[in-house]
Amino acid sequence: MKKISFALLLSFLVLLSCNKSQTYYTADIDALLSKHAQPALAEFMQQANPVVTEEAFPPVIIAPVVKDELSKDLIIDIRRKDAYEAGHINGAYNVQAKDLLKFLNGINVSAYNRVVLVCYSGQSATYNAELLRMLGYKNVYSLAYGMAGWNRDFSGIFKKNISAKYINRISKEDVELTEKSSLPQLEKGLPLKVLRDRVKEAQNLKPSEYLISADKVFEDPSKYFIIDLRKKEHYKIGHIPGAVNIRPNELLPSKKLAYLQKDKPIVVYCYHGYTSVATTAYLRVLGYNAYSLKFGYHSFMDGILNKRIDFNTAFNTYPYITGSKRIDVKVSKAQAAQPVQQPKIAVPVKKKQVGGGCE
Repeated sequence: MKKISFALLLSFLVLLSCNKSQTYYTADIDALLSKHAQPALAEFMQQANPVVTEEAFPPVIIAPVVKDELSKDLIIDIRRKDAYEAGHINGAYNVQAKDLLKFLNGINVSAYNRVVLVCYSGQSATYNAELLRMLGYKNVYSLAYGMAGWNRDFSGIFKKNISAKYINRISKEDVELTEKSSLPQLEKGLPLKVLRDRVKEAQNLKPSEYLISADKVFEDPSKYFIIDLRKKEHYKIGHIPGAVNIRPNELLPSKKLAYLQKDKPIVVYCYHGYTSVATTAYLRVLGYNAYSLKFGYHSFMDGILNKRIDFNTAFNTYPYITGSKRIDVKVSKAQAAQPVQQPKIAVPVKKKQVGGGCE
């Protein structure tokens, strides 16, 4: 049979929604698709939900914006229970990443201005926020810098991982894309069902299964297919040896996605680690063995672009509560009275510090 046209397919798709009874497609779409050859998931997503071209890619929001509208947002802390009890944002739920979909299915998400995921550094939260966006939760964001962005008491993870230790090993050689490869094909099943199953699989991964350290990569960069997502001018100043320069919105079947090698693990990196981990979520769902470099270029050549993270201005001092209780009324009043501080450094977000980009 002839392949069904994407135009016809999309005419049956219902706009993805963020409500309790989330609907993905009409009742007849299953029967329609089952009679036609199925596209690669990447091709399907390019037409139905091309996340890498969205304005809010990666879906990151800074603490001052969350602080200003805290009563309107649903805050979900995906850290371990012990970390949550050591200090969390007042009102935040503690939900493990693998349980996010189940939790959200029991809540009227559309009643909130935003859903904000919180983790240690912002990287795991961004990964999971992007996965949720693939399923239509378009008001989900990750808190930039994680709990450290909320209060500098939690900034130790950055102090431990920010480094220029490999600055003498960076390359300035422009690496060209050469051989094309075939796209990963869908498993047997309908595209939307496969997409949901893939997202669920990706959410069940531990951070160590989609994040990788600079130390590990620099042991032997040739073992990986490395993608530098940064701007071309920054790539030329210096990058991991062997890395190719591909911007996120080029990772589509109609552009450069087919150049990715499938016989090597793929390592993706950017500036802070947010765009790369969102890209990793996208690639994982498509079937690639992808990893995001933890903390981006700051983890191995911090300072070379004069974009050092200033610990005195990057992180705020907003109040938090300890223990297992979710809400403290006294802290709520203190939060309402505290003026919102504007960030003094460039952070990986655009458009009023909500969503999009890691420059």
